[in-house]
This record gives sequence, C-alpha cells and structure tokens, in this order.
Amino acid sequence: MEVDGVIGIGAGLTKTEPREKCILIYTTRADWPQEIPHEIDNYKVEMIIKKRGFKSF
Repeated sequence: MEVDGVIGIGAGLTKTEPREKCILIYTTRADWPQEIPHEIDNYKVEMIIKKRGFKSF
C-alpha cells in the first residue's frame, strides 16, 4: 500500500471468469500504477476504483 492511491488489497473472483481467483487492489486512482503487475504468482490482479475511503470488516 506504499503505491500512491492504493487504499487496500484483498482476494476475490475475477469479473470475466467468476470461478477464477484473483488479487484485488482497491485504489482511488483511475489509471493502473506502473508499480503494480497485472499478475502475481499466476493470479490475475484486478483493480477496484473507490471514490471514498475503504472500510474493512
């Protein structure tokens, strides 16, 4: 979360393949930060843009 705009991370399912696991990056940025790869350890990385803060449970 040292990358500017990244406010949280999590695990979930991809938007395109609902049974495929992925890493979720929650960000306030509209662009993809160059520091974040599109795949980590064979898991796709997906970004979720949040205009407001992040609340974890």
